[in-house]
Amino acid sequence: MSLVVDANVVIKWFVDENLRIQARHIFQYQLELTAPDLLLVEVANIAWKKARQKEIDNDQARSIVAALSNYIPFLVPISDLIDAATKLALELDHPVYDCLYLACAQRFGSGVTADRKFFNRIEKSTYAGLMKFVDDPDLQLPLHVPLNKINRIIGLSNRIDETRRNLIFSLTKEKEFATFSPTELQPLYDSPVFQSLAAEIEGLSSIEQQDALALGWLGQGHSGDDWRPIRDRAEKILNNRGRSYLRYIASLAVYFEQGLARLRDLHTSTSQL
Repeated sequence: MSLVVDANVVIKWFVDENLRIQARHIFQYQLELTAPDLLLVEVANIAWKKARQKEIDNDQARSIVAALSNYIPFLVPISDLIDAATKLALELDHPVYDCLYLACAQRFGSGVTADRKFFNRIEKSTYAGLMKFVDDPDLQLPLHVPLNKINRIIGLSNRIDETRRNLIFSLTKEKEFATFSPTELQPLYDSPVFQSLAAEIEGLSSIEQQDALALGWLGQGHSGDDWRPIRDRAEKILNNRGRSYLRYIASLAVYFEQGLARLRDLHTSTSQL
């Protein structure tokens, strides 16, 4: 799922402004970025203003505009968003051009802005949570896989865990000792919910699968307390084993929630140093 970015975030990728590090992190880690095609006009206008004020030179202004298609290859036409954006503008009493980004975020599920006034307006509305501010801690995690994908996998895994407990209970309730064979668990792996989980894992890009594997290990609690070595190990293993490891990643999904909590703790500790 794409993350919608606004012009206030994008301009920080190219020029030295407050919150530039946070904006650059989003560009580095978020693999699928999009925006309304209004973004081209807005970024070009910001670049023009900065050149006019001698913050950058004319060549830099032109190079920023020329580079945008490489940074965000897919832009949504304004014509596809204008009706929804107008409705949002009237409801929020906020300019339509900002609401185009909110309408785009509605379509793709999430967005990010560096416009504090716009963000505050959204947070006081029924659309709170749809757009995050650029320095949001979850957006600053060293993860390429979007959190909405991780949360969807966690939800499926929780359903599978409930099915697994019920199956084990049915296999052992009349036995003196709680024993069962791996073959007896096969109905679990044949279940629609496990197939959905496997499809979610398989649908991740290779770099997202590496994140998922490392997150599972971190959640297990026996692979160290430093994210980078765990992540490097996951990359090395998946580069060598590929698809044969996908079922193993699916089995680790039960640890994703703990892994995500641990990663947040590690990132918070590192950020405070």
